[in-house]
Amino acid sequence: NIIRKAQETADKMVSQEAIYQEAKRQCQEMVLMTQSRMAELRRVSNAYMDDALSRTEEAMAQALAEVRDTHAKFQDFHTPLDSIETLDMEKIAICIKEAVRLTGKIC
Repeated sequence: NIIRKAQETADKMVSQEAIYQEAKRQCQEMVLMTQSRMAELRRVSNAYMDDALSRTEEAMAQALAEVRDTHAKFQDFHTPLDSIETLDMEKIAICIKEAVRLTGKIC
């Protein structure tokens, strides 16, 4: 009777240890899977941000180039009032077209 109870207790303890070990293994597996998913999410979000910032930088560089080009055209067009009769009508037309293209408005 004592031996049988001792055997039952030992079997129960072994069973509980097996359950504990399986739970521990599953927890470790979940931690590894979560870490892997976090690393992938970090990689994907970093790639997205890098692409978005690159596209923004390119758009801003293009806009800055257009502003500089328009400014240069304006400076070429700018003529003192005492020499107004020597204005180049072609330059005026180019300047007006550029202003309309950039603003969508005539004046």
